[in-house]
Amino acid sequence: MSLDKEKFKAMRKERKLETFEDDFGSGSINDTKKKLISDNSTKTMSIDELKPFSDYDTSYNQFDYSDERFEELMKSIETTGGIIEPLIIWENENHEYIILSGKHRWLALKKLSEKDLKYKEVPVVLKKDIGIDEAVFIFNTSNMTRRSFESMGSYQKAAALSQIADSFKKIMNKRIKEDLGNKQNVSAGGKVTDQVGKQYGLSGITIMKYIKLYKTLRKEMFTCIDEKLISLDNAYMLCSLDKSLIKDIFDMIKDKTLSIDTEKAKELKEQNEKGIILDIKKVITICNKKKSKTSYSIKVKEIEEFDDFFKNKSEEEVESTIKEAVKEYIKNHK
Repeated sequence: MSLDKEKFKAMRKERKLETFEDDFGSGSINDTKKKLISDNSTKTMSIDELKPFSDYDTSYNQFDYSDERFEELMKSIETTGGIIEPLIIWENENHEYIILSGKHRWLALKKLSEKDLKYKEVPVVLKKDIGIDEAVFIFNTSNMTRRSFESMGSYQKAAALSQIADSFKKIMNKRIKEDLGNKQNVSAGGKVTDQVGKQYGLSGITIMKYIKLYKTLRKEMFTCIDEKLISLDNAYMLCSLDKSLIKDIFDMIKDKTLSIDTEKAKELKEQNEKGIILDIKKVITICNKKKSKTSYSIKVKEIEEFDDFFKNKSEEEVESTIKEAVKEYIKNHK
């Protein structure tokens, strides 16, 4: 059952809300995270009691440090005699203690505890009153905070952004339900992608593209984007094709036996939308078609300033002069 639109409008009017930000606060990704992890009380737990989130559910994105960065982390912990910022731990429905934030610090402590038992104990903020949606949200937003977005591969970006948007939307839906005092299915709307985009300096449309790519492409296919064999936008346009055909296309792109530029990606998308059945042979034919040269023309007689300059010059001389002028212009405006 969907939300009664009139009831939702009445609620917004009563609260004098006009925008998504009025509902959930400006920078609501950060606001939501702060509310979820806000807890002044910390406790000490044994590192042996804790499990990484990937052990709980392997479908979620997990980041790994380089050996060099991990060594730096261990040295930092040794220098301070332990960790300063508590790990965020979720006690799930099975009473397992899952690490939502601090996996690498936990791994470093495990390594250090082999030589010194004082590293066996770790300060934590324990969350018992949250569900899987909140856990996924904290897990991914914490990971995104701890590393540069630009340093991530396209698959890591797509996975994290998709999971953040999905869990954030579910959390917002719960809040709307609580405000309405009912149990209807509601939707926080498309503005969720705008909020996620704002948090990471991207447009809502770009977030939607990452989500579509994450849902459509296999993990190994993202390598083609990272290696610049195909652009993110062109890969997105291919998402409407049959999945088995997408696999064949990306296999050839990876082997560098097929190249798809924007013009070809658009053509493939348009043909698919028209109901034309495509197979890999047709795709190869389309992509191997020679690009037609674009012709340009200019009517010199319509530009008065040209009259004296080109007076008594032949058509060939006029054309040659204009070509040189255009080349010089392009050179100075790159």
